[in-house]
Amino acid sequence: MGSDGRASAAPPPSAIAATTTSSSSSSTSTPSTTSTTSTTSTTTTTTPPAPRDCSGTPVVVFGNSTDSVTGTNLADLSNAWPAHLQVVMSNDPRLRDVTIRNNAKPGVTMNVPNPWSDAPGQRWTADIPELFAGVPPEQRAATVVILAPSIIDLQLLDGDVDAVLLGYLAALEQLRGLGVGTILTLPMNPIVEDSLMRFTYPWLPDRMQEFNDRLAEQRLLLYPTSPIARDGVLPALGDPVFYDDFRGIDLQGAVVEPDGMHIDTDGAAEIALTLGEHLGDLLVRVCGDPA
Repeated sequence: MGSDGRASAAPPPSAIAATTTSSSSSSTSTPSTTSTTSTTSTTTTTTPPAPRDCSGTPVVVFGNSTDSVTGTNLADLSNAWPAHLQVVMSNDPRLRDVTIRNNAKPGVTMNVPNPWSDAPGQRWTADIPELFAGVPPEQRAATVVILAPSIIDLQLLDGDVDAVLLGYLAALEQLRGLGVGTILTLPMNPIVEDSLMRFTYPWLPDRMQEFNDRLAEQRLLLYPTSPIARDGVLPALGDPVFYDDFRGIDLQGAVVEPDGMHIDTDGAAEIALTLGEHLGDLLVRVCGDPA
């Protein structure tokens, strides 16, 4: 067979196999040679690795009022984004029985005392040691903590981003020192452009953006921009659709109309969906051995 696939001419006699001799007579024969090329097809089947079993992985959220309420009852966490995230997690077969504890509280800061709060001592750096005090080291190592910084620290520190970052880093180092296995940080949620907060603190969106950018530069954010921000707007501003149904009651019992700062249930669901996409893939990498 030639290189072009067609039959080639017979080889010369010198290239033919040796003559065979019969015992009854002597004869010379020219055997024919046939060259056969066999092609073997091999199919490789790759079995995907078994999904990691994340059953019972504890997830703890530290945040502020925007992470704990979406309606009138400050003690009702059922519509906050961690509650929505619990539902998202339960729909992922890899994440059976992942438990989400919402430790966010209205008025809590990262590190600076809040004189406006009914519990001015409430801050992450005070809550973290208390929460993990009785937790065994192996359980701390299996815990996922989600940090959700809030604008309250910027308000109290007059927009000093350096000071706010120091408060955040103090909480982060506490968690690391306690041996918490996985620590995730979300960007600060933006405020709506025509909100009272923007009028009172006109510098707030720029400082929030700077805070988020500096955490992103250090690769500390799970994703760089809040999912409830308007697309393509810098500094980030909130999309009103995620704030306009909020109704609350302040600490004095007065009804609070939508304020462009606290998110409604639409905003909570949007955060949960976005976070769930990132968290599900991350959890199966860190939470346990392959099933």
